[in-house]
Amino acid sequence: MSVQNTIGNRIAPGNGVPGTRQVSDCEAVIVGAGPYGLSAAAHLKALGMDVRVFGKPMEFWANQMPAGMLLRSPRVASNIADPIREFSLEAYEKSAGIPPKAPLPLQTFVDYGRWFRTKLGQVHDEREIASVSRDQAGFRIELKDGEVFHCQRVIVAAGIGPFQRIPAVFARVGAAGAAATLPPKFRIASARIVKPRSASICCRSFLVSSRLSRKSAKSAAE
Repeated sequence: MSVQNTIGNRIAPGNGVPGTRQVSDCEAVIVGAGPYGLSAAAHLKALGMDVRVFGKPMEFWANQMPAGMLLRSPRVASNIADPIREFSLEAYEKSAGIPPKAPLPLQTFVDYGRWFRTKLGQVHDEREIASVSRDQAGFRIELKDGEVFHCQRVIVAAGIGPFQRIPAVFARVGAAGAAATLPPKFRIASARIVKPRSASICCRSFLVSSRLSRKSAKSAAE
């Protein structure tokens, strides 16, 4: 007999049995609910695709950035893209009744992303994905709570948080003191640590006080 999963689609009899084909529970799964994941969901949904987004909305921006930080990006670059440009930063500010600001406060950007998420309808799930693997339907998705379902496509928009690395020269600053970290191949020849006057620490303050050799710069480019 067939069974019903929590997403509401029927799964064909014989799941897991060699030679049978599993029915997908949705067409696409997006791993990550930051700006890029939310934007991808908006575009796929506009194409009529059955899409699911997993992860806590704007989690990295809300929990891994210094409180009170101002975004360096210009306002136009702080919009989360949607196909019809209906959910712009300006639209959020108007909806929330707050005046436009430049530079953009971090909290405004976080709130904007969470507002954007509500405009996607019932496609978002805050649970985290434990594993993604291939199966006959496309991909097998297992959540951390043990639930398993299937989809045809997976879009990974996990952000930089899971891949962070703090160079040894900045080790005494600690993870809480770094607003951004570097990819594994990036090397720093020599550096000195500058204690910031404000709570906001950006990677630029590190780079300005760093002396990068040509060799290190070339390694970073590679």
